[in-house]
Amino acid sequence: YIPSASEATLIQQRCMARQQEIENIDELIAELNDRKWLLQHVCDVGKDLLSPIRRLPPELLTEIFMRCMPE
Repeated sequence: YIPSASEATLIQQRCMARQQEIENIDELIAELNDRKWLLQHVCDVGKDLLSPIRRLPPELLTEIFMRCMPE
């Protein structure tokens, strides 16, 4: 089967429309990935702030590190 000139034009138009839709989807995916990264980063920072080591007094941490240093 060989498409006629008008069918070929229609096929090309449909293909171009679908290609544009694919590009739009790719842009949306990129935006969503950026948003996902930002949300994950904010969550990670929050988890870091809740880390148990942050509850230790700075004086105790200083003492621990001082004892770990060579004399």
